[in-house]
Amino acid sequence: MDCYFRQTWVDRRLAYTGDKDTLALSISMLGRIWKPDTYFYNGKQSYLHTITSPNKFVRLFQDGRVLYSSR
Repeated sequence: MDCYFRQTWVDRRLAYTGDKDTLALSISMLGRIWKPDTYFYNGKQSYLHTITSPNKFVRLFQDGRVLYSSR
């Protein structure tokens, strides 16, 4: 089964003006921006499955909204 974990938040420091409504950011930028510290309440045990290449994407909207998705 494939599961996707998606988060969205607003960071006004990342707001921009321009012709494009959204920007697709590289995965290397993910390490440079603030991300929420997400956890699963009452989680007993968990792990992050690792594969040969990361299956993540980050999209930035003009108002500073960030969309992060991980498979």
